[in-house]
Amino acid sequence: MSAEVQTLLGPFGAAQARKEAQDAQCAICTRMIPSSGEANIVVTRSDDPAEGLQVYFTHPTCAPSTVTTLATGSPRNPAGDDMRMTALPAPAHGRRLPILVAELACPVFVAPNEHAELTGVLSPYLQEHGFGLASDTTTPPPPAAEGWAAVLAEDPAGAQAEEIGVLSIADAQGTDFFIGTIHTPPTWRRTALERGTVALYVGPARLDPTDPDTAAQCRQLQHAALGGHLLAATVPLLDYAAL
Repeated sequence: MSAEVQTLLGPFGAAQARKEAQDAQCAICTRMIPSSGEANIVVTRSDDPAEGLQVYFTHPTCAPSTVTTLATGSPRNPAGDDMRMTALPAPAHGRRLPILVAELACPVFVAPNEHAELTGVLSPYLQEHGFGLASDTTTPPPPAAEGWAAVLAEDPAGAQAEEIGVLSIADAQGTDFFIGTIHTPPTWRRTALERGTVALYVGPARLDPTDPDTAAQCRQLQHAALGGHLLAATVPLLDYAAL
């Protein structure tokens, strides 16, 4: 971390950034930054002070640790807002819901000003839409995100495979939150559509959407929740074929 970045973030923000950089994905090449390896912390700020700071991580060979000033409205994170979605079965006990987990491909954090606490770039938006902190994924389902909806369709390229589908999620204003291919565990599609509702978690859980070991993935999700890294809400799930 450069001296310029440390000065801008302050001691607390710099410590947060060092912690979040562990096992993060590089914003340039999108490959994993191992916890035992080195990471550079990059800060961008707008020429409008009201837009605050944005923080992301890179391999030392991909980009230097620096502070850059961008014109208002310029793109900040080179990886953009690419997102991956993981589907997990409902917990075994109680009246639980099938799970979706949304994560930015490369983590991005924001701060309103210098020396301020870093928060996930999506956090303010999600909290405005009714998402709450998920501290335990084994508790009853989170509150509903009013006006949100998810639609699941068969993947035209793999329609014979129940485990592959196309998922779209939109917020109350009709803005797309996610559109993309999703790999689902066996029977997940049928169970989720029968329930008509899913629990949507958002945050850096560091899951692999294609990993068949859903038990290990659920444990990883619970670990992220216990660490205070997730926001969650329930969202209606609709079958595209029935619309």
